[in-house]
Parts: sequence; C-alpha cells; structure tokens
Amino acid sequence: MRKRVLKSLWGLGAAVGLGLLASPAMASIDVTIDPEGDAAGAVLVSSLDWNVGNSLSQDGITAIQTLGTTDTYFQARLSVFNLAGGGTAQPATGEWTIVGGVTEQVVGVVGTTALFARAANPTVNFIEIWYDATPNADDLAGTGFNDGTLILSAEVNTLASNFTIFGGPTTLDGFQDDDWAGQQSVQGVGATSLTATVLSVDTAFFTDLMRDNAIELTLFNASQICLTAKSILRSSSWAMPLCWVM
Repeated sequence: MRKRVLKSLWGLGAAVGLGLLASPAMASIDVTIDPEGDAAGAVLVSSLDWNVGNSLSQDGITAIQTLGTTDTYFQARLSVFNLAGGGTAQPATGEWTIVGGVTEQVVGVVGTTALFARAANPTVNFIEIWYDATPNADDLAGTGFNDGTLILSAEVNTLASNFTIFGGPTTLDGFQDDDWAGQQSVQGVGATSLTATVLSVDTAFFTDLMRDNAIELTLFNASQICLTAKSILRSSSWAMPLCWVM
C-alpha cells in the first residue's frame, strides 16, 4: 500500500494549507471532500483556506530566556474549499474548524530571533479537524473550535520554527474595538513548518485519506507576540490554505 502524506500550511496574518504528500515524487494532487459528510455533494479540492484565528505559546518568553520548552496551541475556522480547476465552495451547512498543539523546544537565540524544534518528549501533541452542524466557533472567547464531529486527528513528528521581534510596544488588539483593554505587545514575524501522522480520519468527509497518511503544515507571518503571563500570543488575522501533494 502506498502511503500518502497530508500537506498543510497554517499562519498568523497570512495563510495556512493542508494537503497530501508522498515521497519520492512530492507532486501536487487533488482530494475528494464531502463538506457535510452526507454523501450528497462531494467536491474535488486542491486546497482549503481558513479564516483568521490565533496561536498561543504558553510561557514562551521564559522558554526563550532559558532555552526551555513551550506548549503552542492554534485554532481557526474554514473559509472556503479551493476547487481543482478553479473556483471555491463552502459547506452548505455547519462549519469546519482546526485546532492543534505541540510542545516546542527552544534550540537557539540569535539576536532578536528565537529558533524552535519539536520537543523530544512533547507533553502536548495533537492536530484535529472538526465538523459542527451548528456553527459556534468564537475567536474572542476561544470556544467552539473542537466540538461537533472529529473528522481528522494527527500527531506531530517534526517541527522547525522561528520568531523575530521587530518593533513595539503597540496595542495588541488594533482592530476596531480594543477587546484586550489596552494590553501592550511587541511585534514580530515568524514561520513554522511541521510534519504529522494521521491517527484517525472520517472517510465520510475525507474520502481519499487513511490512517498513517502524513500531514505537513507551515505557519508564517505571525504578527504579534504578547508578553502577558510570560506567554507568546500570536494574534491578529491568519488563514490556512490546505494543499495536497503526493
């Protein structure tokens, strides 16, 4: 049996994707997805684009100062399916969401840039995609992203990440109303790439995927870093294009 690899991007203030890979060719492929899992209208998808979301690295500042570890989490809602051959589609009902978390090890600091890898023995390690027939994901409250039906789960194998501070301080929430009551933040940019192995998949939604397929995700252009509670809060808009390669 040929193993497939699911490739994905995720980012803050940029884009995230998810797709299939397999060595040695690493060529792009399309994937059949049933948006509601009801066999009523499967579509051939080249990538998935996700709406704005958030990522939080707990005790990230302390980890950078001590070359320690930090547990990083992220979440987002799906915007559209990018269809093979052009055009987009959306679930007729409900919502797709993605959540994840992994323990990162700080492996070096060069000037204002911190370098990360997956910790050798991560205490947090998961990626999940959910379908909920009743949309309720709330970015500000951070709730409703992991309820409904779990349609894919995976575990991170490798990770390489960096984050560079370039300015600040500035208001953390600079979009319309300030929901963080004047919380100040430095500014920075960064990128993360990781690979993961699929542990479970609901083929009613992902009709082409199997257990042990692999996922590759890339996070880039994280826009802010919050010093509150010694954590790194990469906030503001981020999207996730989802592409499939094999």
